[in-house]
Amino acid sequence: MVRNAVKIIVLSMLKLNEPALNQLFMDLPFCSFFIHFALYFRDKIIEIDQNYTAIPGSDKNKHRKFDPMFNNMEDFQDLLDYAEEIFQIDNKIANEALTNALLSYCYYPVVICSLVCIKKKPVVSLNTSFYILIHTFKNLSH
Repeated sequence: MVRNAVKIIVLSMLKLNEPALNQLFMDLPFCSFFIHFALYFRDKIIEIDQNYTAIPGSDKNKHRKFDPMFNNMEDFQDLLDYAEEIFQIDNKIANEALTNALLSYCYYPVVICSLVCIKKKPVVSLNTSFYILIHTFKNLSH
C-alpha cells in the first residue's frame, strides 16, 4: 500500500515536467532515486534466479517450492510495469535517468554479462536471463 502511494506521488511529480522539479530529481540526494530503483530491480532478478536454481529437478520426495519464485516474479512484473509508466511520461530527463540506471546497474552487469561472460561465473542462469529479457522486450517499447 505504501509502495503504491509512493509510485503515484513520483509519477505525479514526473508528469508535471517542470524544469525546477526535474533539476531537483537530478541533484543530490534525489538523483539516487533511479539508481536505488535499478538496484532493487536487480535484486529481484537475482532472487528469481536463486529461487529457480533452488527448485529440485527430479527429486520426487521433496515438494517443489514455487511460491517464493512466483512472488518474486510478481514483484518483478510490478516493477517492470512501473518502469513502463515512467517511460510513457513525456519527461526526457526522467526517461534518460531511468534508462541509464537500469542499464548501468541492472541489465549490463547482471543480465547481459550472464549471457556473454566467458571467464567468470555468470550472476544469473541463462534461463533467468532469457526470461528477464523476454519480459522486458515484451513490456517496454522504448
